[in-house]
Amino acid sequence: MHSQDVQVLDALQRWAAEGHGAALVTVVRTWGSAPRPPGAWMALRDDGLVQGSV
Repeated sequence: MHSQDVQVLDALQRWAAEGHGAALVTVVRTWGSAPRPPGAWMALRDDGLVQGSV
């Protein structure tokens, strides 16, 4: 697991403990030039805060 993945999971755990809703976004497929590969994660909190990137 990459350090960015760990940061995303840590953020999700912390946000849940703080009572926030959140979504885990995963890149499942790309074509052409893509900034992140399939499997990349991003966490999105209910107030718009983001951890990671897709």
